Formats: sequence, C-alpha cells, structure tokens
Amino acid sequence: MKNLRKILLSLFFGILINTSAQSITFGHGVLSAFSIFTSVMADEHTAEKAVIKELKIKIYNLDSEPVKRKLVQSDKKYITSLKEQLNELIKAQEEKEKLKKEKLASEEEKRVQELLLAQKKAEEERKKEEELLAKKKAEEEKKKQELIAQKKAEEERKKKEEIAKQKAIEEEKKQKILAEEKKKKDELIAKLMAEEEQAQKEFEKKKKELNIDTDSPEIMVAESITVTSQAYKLKGKVKDKSEFFLQIDGQPVKIDNNGEFVFEGFVINTSEAEELTLVAIDRWNNSSEKSVKINVELKEMKVAKGYEKLLPNKIKVNKDKNKIAIIIGVEKYEYLTNLDAAFANRDANAFREYAVRALGVDPSNINLLVDKDANRPKILKALKLWLPKIGGENRDIYLFFAGHGLASDDGKNLYILPQDGDASLLEDTAITRSEIIKLLQKTNPKSVTMFFDTCYSGQTRNEETLVASLRPVRIVADDQEIPNNFTIFTASANDQTSGSIEEAKHGMFSYYLMKGMEGAADQNNDNKISNGELIAYVQENVSKVAFSQNREQDPNMSGDKDKILFSYK
Repeated sequence: MKNLRKILLSLFFGILINTSAQSITFGHGVLSAFSIFTSVMADEHTAEKAVIKELKIKIYNLDSEPVKRKLVQSDKKYITSLKEQLNELIKAQEEKEKLKKEKLASEEEKRVQELLLAQKKAEEERKKEEELLAKKKAEEEKKKQELIAQKKAEEERKKKEEIAKQKAIEEEKKQKILAEEKKKKDELIAKLMAEEEQAQKEFEKKKKELNIDTDSPEIMVAESITVTSQAYKLKGKVKDKSEFFLQIDGQPVKIDNNGEFVFEGFVINTSEAEELTLVAIDRWNNSSEKSVKINVELKEMKVAKGYEKLLPNKIKVNKDKNKIAIIIGVEKYEYLTNLDAAFANRDANAFREYAVRALGVDPSNINLLVDKDANRPKILKALKLWLPKIGGENRDIYLFFAGHGLASDDGKNLYILPQDGDASLLEDTAITRSEIIKLLQKTNPKSVTMFFDTCYSGQTRNEETLVASLRPVRIVADDQEIPNNFTIFTASANDQTSGSIEEAKHGMFSYYLMKGMEGAADQNNDNKISNGELIAYVQENVSKVAFSQNREQDPNMSGDKDKILFSYK
C-alpha cells in the first residue's frame, strides 16, 4: 500500500509538471490525479484497483495521442517508468491475491480439520457416555439380580427353617408320645413284677405254713448213651417227696409207682447225636432239667448177596513208569440241584487203587480229580498241561470218568459234564469226547484206554432227567471212527441209563469193571485179562443186575478185543 501511495504521488506531481506545457490536458490531468489520490485516501483496497485501471487508461491515452501533442523525451521516460511501476503493482496485486487465496484455503482446511476433530471428539464423548450408561445399566442389573438372589436365598432359608422347626415340633411330639408309652410300659412291668413278687412271697409264706416240699425232683438217667439201632429205648428214674410229672422233648412220659420210666425214640440222622431234654416238675412247681445225648453206632451190615466188597489187593502187577492215568469223578454238580451222579466219587477214588494194582500205574503218575477239582478248567489243564509235561509220548494212558454225560441235539457229539457244567449250555461248559481224544492224540501215546461210567440219554443213575425239555435224540457219534491205538469202554448203549447198585455203593459199570480187574474176568485163567474178556464179564453181570431193576443196560467196547489189558501175578 505504501508503494501505491508513492506511485500515486509521483503520478500526481508528474501530471502537474508535464501538463504545464500542454494546457489542453492540464485541467483533465489535475482532476484525474486528484480524484485517484483522494480515492486512495478514502478506500485503499478500492483505490488500488481504481489506480491500476486509471493508469492503464492514462498510458493508453498517452500512447494514442502522439500526433496531437509532442512529448518531450522526459515524458517518454516517465511513461516507461510508469509502466514498469504498473507491472510491479499488478504483480504485487496478483501475489497478494494468491496469498489471500492460500490463506483462505489454509483457514478453510483448518476449519475442516477443527470440525472433523470436533466431530471425532463428540463421537468419542458420545461412545464414552454410552459405555458409561451401559456399564451403569449392567451394574444396576447385577445389583438387581443379586437382590433377587438374596431375596430367594432368604425365602429358601426361611422355608428350610420353617420345615426344620416343623420337624422338630413333630419329633418332640413323637418323643413325648414314646416317653409316655415307655413310662406306661415301665409302670406296667413294675406293677406286674411287684404283683409277682407279692404272689411269690405269699406262696412262700403258705409253703412254710403248710410245710410244703421245696426240693426239686431228681432225674436219675445217664447223660449220654450209645445205641446200636436207630429205634431205641431210654430208661431212667425220678425221685421227689411229692407228686410230679415228666416231659421228654415236650412229650409227657408215663412213670410207674417207683418213679421209673421208659421212653421210646427214633434217630433219623445217625451221623449226628440226638439230644433229649428231660424236665420234671412237682406239684409245688419245683422243677429240674437234664439233657441226654443219644449216640447211634449201627452194627456193620453185610453186603447183600452177590455184591462182594471191592478187593484190589487180590491182584498184583509190576509197576511201569511208562503208564499214566487221569481219573475223574463228579457226584455233586454246581448247576444241577438234586441231580447227583450217585457214588461217582466213590467210583473214582476206588479206581485209583485199581490203576495202581491192576494196571501198574505208578502213584506219582496219577492225576485224581473229584467234585470241585473236576471242573472244566482243571480237567482241560490236566489234559493240555499236566499230561504233556509228565510226558505222554510212547506211553500207555488210562482215562476214567464217572459222572453225567449228554449228547448234542443232533446226536453228533457226546459230552462229559464237568462239575461246573450246565446241561443247557453244553457247547460252552462241557467237553466233547472227541475233544478229549484229540488232546490225548497230541501226546503221541503208545496206547490209550478210556473208561466212561456215564450215559448220554440225559438221565441220572437214578433215572432222573437232567434237562426238563429233553427230547429223544438219535446218537450217531459212535459211528465215528476212533484211532487204532485207542480202546473205549462205555457203561451203556447211547439210549440207555447207566445205573448204580445201592447195596454196593458204586455205579453198576464201575463195580463190575473193578471186580473183573480183580481177576473175575480171566475166563481162561491164564493170568491175563484181555479187552474182550473184561467187556464180556462186565456185559454179562451188568445186564443181569439192570434186568433185576426192571431196565436195560448194555456196556460196550470199541477197540481191539484181543489186546491184553494187563497181566497179573
């Protein structure tokens, strides 16, 4: 603005000087210069534009009137200077406009940035306020839930207290009732005891007054007696000053004038002593008691005619270390109630001695399995582990089994039933005869002789049925071939029952098998018993005894009949 003033002053005075010679334009120049100057003084911004416009017009007029007037050389220089100053002024004006625009742009950008920052800050404030509001709301909700929970817990506690209080009241009432009942009971007992005591006192008083007997009766009898029969008579005597009566095991007993008595009794179980209780009471209620034991020792009864005792010591053979025996007897079965194989244990225990004395097996080479020791695992252990361990190769092996047997539903398999066998689950709990043969074959024996005192008809030795739903089965297992070095003795045909002899206390087959081995089967008296001789003796005797029992039983043998089973001295 200072430059503008300077330029205007120069222009004003220059116009005055230069127009002195040209009077034509003097008045016009003075007025123009004065007008511009006063305008500058009045409004610098407006004047600036006006000066520039006026200068342009002035320069144009000066340049366009060279004909009308002659300019001196100094005027030309002035005009040139004036143009230069005008250009500078225009340039300064443009530069000022540019700076103004830049300033305006900068201020606008600053205002935008400030606005954005203000918006961002406002948004952050809004979010913060929302978060605070949400937090406050959550805290209020939490407090509300806590208050609800506290209220619920308090109600529950009060409810429990009320229930406990009610129970306590009921228990108190109950205890009170019990206490009252106990008190009444105790009072009643005390009253009865007092009455009894009073009655006893009065009774004792009367006894003294009447000189009554105060002594108890004396029972004169042995404390223990031994009889030789299940039916017996017990004799004794009772002494007392007054009349009395006698009871034995609650039964009244007659007494003669001398106080003697005879009691007739009967003992059912002879293996256990019977104990009698004798009570004597006189007319004055004096009593005495005595116990008497009755022991029964039955006289040995002779075996019925035709059933001699087994006597394995009648025969002797040389012992052979190359002979092995597995002997199995199962009388009582775990899963067959009241379906015992009668005398099977006696058969197995007895056959052990015949294996030693008749077959020549060393006692150390005998594995005896009876009842609980004759379960399925132990039988298989004897066949699979014990036999190979002791060494069955090129040896004579004997297997004896007394117990129950059954056939499969199709009749193709014959089973022996171990002590833990179940007749309704044969495949899972029993052992097939063919499996036993295979296990014995694995040891590569010289010979195998098997004795089966069992049947496969599904009945016990007492002809009781093992399986309630048993139906007739055609047994075809015997049609199967057996190895050449095997001999199998069986107690009966497959559809028959293998019975027992009650008088001899043995299975029928086992009894005659062992009697035959004593030498009774030696038909030609050559001190040798062949398979054929033994089965012939057993068949003849078993079939006769079975017939006397109104049934049929025909033992069988598979193998070489001419083979010598053993030779004896």
